[in-house]
Amino acid sequence: MFRDPRFVLVVAAAVGLWIPLTHVDWFQNFDLGGYIMRTVEWADELRAGHLYPRWAPDMYGGFGEPLFVFFAPAVYSVTGFLTATFLNPVMALQLVALAGSVISGVGVYALIYGETRQVNAAMLGAVAYLSAPYRLSDLYERGDFSEFCCIALLPAVLALYLAAAGEARPFRARALAACAALVHGIMIVTHTILGLWGSLLVGLVVFVRCVALYRSGAWRRVPPIVIALACAPGLAGAYIVPAMGYRGVTHAEALITGFYRPQNHWIPFSDLFGKTSYMFSKNFNRVGPLISVAGSVAIAGAALNLKRSGAALAWMAVSLALVTLTLPEGYAFWEPGRLPLAQFIQFPWRLLGPAVLTACIALGIGAAAILGRLGERLRTNLAIAGSAALLFFVAWPYAAAVSVPLSGFPQNPESLRSRVESATSADEFLPRAVAARPRHPREGLVSATENASVTSSWSDGSLHTLSITAATAGAVVHLAHYAFPGWSIRTRSGPAPASLDTDAEGMLRVQLPQSGQYLLEVAYRQPPLAWVGFAVTGLSFLMLGLMLLRGSSWWPRKLPVRWAGGAA
Repeated sequence: MFRDPRFVLVVAAAVGLWIPLTHVDWFQNFDLGGYIMRTVEWADELRAGHLYPRWAPDMYGGFGEPLFVFFAPAVYSVTGFLTATFLNPVMALQLVALAGSVISGVGVYALIYGETRQVNAAMLGAVAYLSAPYRLSDLYERGDFSEFCCIALLPAVLALYLAAAGEARPFRARALAACAALVHGIMIVTHTILGLWGSLLVGLVVFVRCVALYRSGAWRRVPPIVIALACAPGLAGAYIVPAMGYRGVTHAEALITGFYRPQNHWIPFSDLFGKTSYMFSKNFNRVGPLISVAGSVAIAGAALNLKRSGAALAWMAVSLALVTLTLPEGYAFWEPGRLPLAQFIQFPWRLLGPAVLTACIALGIGAAAILGRLGERLRTNLAIAGSAALLFFVAWPYAAAVSVPLSGFPQNPESLRSRVESATSADEFLPRAVAARPRHPREGLVSATENASVTSSWSDGSLHTLSITAATAGAVVHLAHYAFPGWSIRTRSGPAPASLDTDAEGMLRVQLPQSGQYLLEVAYRQPPLAWVGFAVTGLSFLMLGLMLLRGSSWWPRKLPVRWAGGAA
């Protein structure tokens, strides 16, 4: 499958649609320089020795922000590592975009081939997905690298689960299921919102396939798939648990109020086919023509061979249901309080990404039934011609980056601290005790003292060392850093252990219980709930490991006699 020239064409198309991103220093997009700033912060914290940073110390003019407690970390862990070692932030982001583009095509190709065993149909469906206006505009118009990569991983997740369901060899099936869970977990920590909605789609597809396996008598294939699906969110526990647990300590309600209310972002049906959009210069919601073509191919394929391509109609039904949720007709679904966390989608049109994916899968399966009736040369030529038409007439207008000067964006910690910047526009992750963002950058680490003097201080990202002389017992030092769960203090020397709390303005405050000389270390490490998340992630890995071992020489399927209740 992966050695076929048509697979090479899919990869070439994915790379070709990414190349315009390399022709600009940076590009005009809705997110502006947010991804650059977050990458800079992650890289700087990596250099300081924090393998999983949670705090962004240079945001808000140096007052800091618990950014990576809440932002899905997958993209930043890659771009931050590349920036901390080999590349600059822009090149790191470009490489992540390249990976996302290639994975998009490969995932759809593998899924359709697994369902049809036809390379021509797989190529056609994969190129259709690569050409989708929403997928391309996620990158070139919105600049949302995380969502772009999330909907790139979604077809790979589906392909792996379906491959596990179709595999007759037990160990290989378990290995595929474990890989599916791992990639699924990565998808969840790539983009929180679409990670959730993508998981619902994955759950639906897996449920339908497991029911089919059970009804066909292949029920022994079901447990590994179910275990893998259950473990996938757990693998993301290190991120999910603290992100959910600490929402109430921030202004997270800003995520679903005002501009960000889903009810403010219905798209009219005409937007699915029109050239203009109410928010962006190019109408990335223009998925109607592609979905219409996919529906026509699916219906034609089912008419020719219902048994072989009837699944295409099911995929189209899912696609149309997702599209409906983006229109005013789907208003009841998004009523506040009706479904937990549904309001956090912010823009219902985000579902057009999964909608286009399911439509392209339907197109590929339907095309397999149609092309299967033709000779090899004719169906190859038709598939190549159809792919070329998709690239030139559907994808080409959207694969373009508008250049902007890179100099307008902070590219290092020093420039971030010199201006009041946040990586979000609604200040939703500002600690709740802080009323509003600061007007000016901080002037130093220490903002005020009471009966104490700071003789020296040293900072390395979210780690600060202070030498303090307390004139009296109960002396206080106020730090110009926002407080949040995860800050800790260690008294390296001094007459008694110092303590850390929060003042009335939401800043860190050091309490010195006795007079004398103190050497203190104030650091942001891991918030308490992060350790719960790490435990959940570890248990999920353990479950997958046990699943892989089951039936092997290390854990035979048949229990020893003494374990089974017989004589020893």
